[in-house]
Amino acid sequence: MVGATRRRRRFRKAATKIIMPDTRRKMSGEFMTVQETAEYLNVSASWIYRNATRSGLTPYRFTAGANAKIRFRVSEVEAWIRQQRSR
Repeated sequence: MVGATRRRRRFRKAATKIIMPDTRRKMSGEFMTVQETAEYLNVSASWIYRNATRSGLTPYRFTAGANAKIRFRVSEVEAWIRQQRSR
């Protein structure tokens, strides 16, 4: 019975975050950071790192190496959201 309880907890739905209209103003210019993208899509940052490319979001790397800064183009994220709604 203990295992079943753990499974139920793991799949519990996360609290919904309401994104205010001024969110776009907080985004720096044309690109969003991983954190900003995660907040905008209401997912975790780890989901962005794992599934962004697989689900069709194109990451852009600014600098080279292991500590590369990953950004997402605002217009592409919004187009991806519109595409997901039509499915």
